Amino acid sequence: MLSEFGSRDRLEPSARAQWFRDALSALEAAVLPSLKALAYLDSNRTGECDWRTHCTLDAFHGYREIAPDPVMHPDPTARRPRDPLL
Repeated sequence: MLSEFGSRDRLEPSARAQWFRDALSALEAAVLPSLKALAYLDSNRTGECDWRTHCTLDAFHGYREIAPDPVMHPDPTARRPRDPLL
């Protein structure tokens, strides 16, 4: 499980949207084959950076683009053959 998974804003307005797309690409490529769960840090605490998926319109569109992808909704009963820990 990868907890508090997230991206900070950068100066480029579309950076977080691209980060979401890159994260999906990494998941599709099975970069972390043993990964079973992600918990996105969707937080905006006063005095800290805004981690929310909808902090900018670009970030929200990037998140919405990857959210319906099947890799984001795996079958919890399926076994992944590339996983050496199974």
